[in-house]
Amino acid sequence: MSTTQIFVELLIIGLGGIIWLSIFISGIFKGPVENFVHFPDAVYALLIVCVAYVMGIIIDRIAYGIFNSLEKRNGKRILKDYSDLTVEKMLYYISTNSEELKNKIFYNRSRLRICRSWIINFCLIAISITFLNVRKHALSFIHFILLLTILVILIFLTFYVWNELSKDHLKSVKQSYEFLKAEKGDGV
Repeated sequence: MSTTQIFVELLIIGLGGIIWLSIFISGIFKGPVENFVHFPDAVYALLIVCVAYVMGIIIDRIAYGIFNSLEKRNGKRILKDYSDLTVEKMLYYISTNSEELKNKIFYNRSRLRICRSWIINFCLIAISITFLNVRKHALSFIHFILLLTILVILIFLTFYVWNELSKDHLKSVKQSYEFLKAEKGDGV
């Protein structure tokens, strides 16, 4: 995975962090966040990118910590025939033996990481909107409930997609590993 791909992935994750952080800050102060920050457009855009990148790193690590045990449980079910091998060792073997399979697996892993992190982002957006509405009554009751309902649906859909991507990723690692071992005559 290239540095550019990782940077973009972390920006996508971090932009969600910018959204919920902005909503939360807006709930603390009177008025939108942009009323308190006055920079030239280019400086403002650069600051947003920098903060989004850092937020992406933080949210990705938190999401990894929260969801790692679920991913390991998926791994135990899917890779039960390989108790002596870890996913990391399989990925290393794949990476050193096939650039094409490595790229496919890392692309799928990137989607998985983005979904995993956006579960956290959607939860924090819902919390921030609730905080904002309690402090300022920014939304009518109907709009508030509708928005929260949409966010809860997005949380569950994103969790479902993440879980399926996790299983697909592990199946892809297993199949790629087996394919390369058979191709090289190493056996499985």
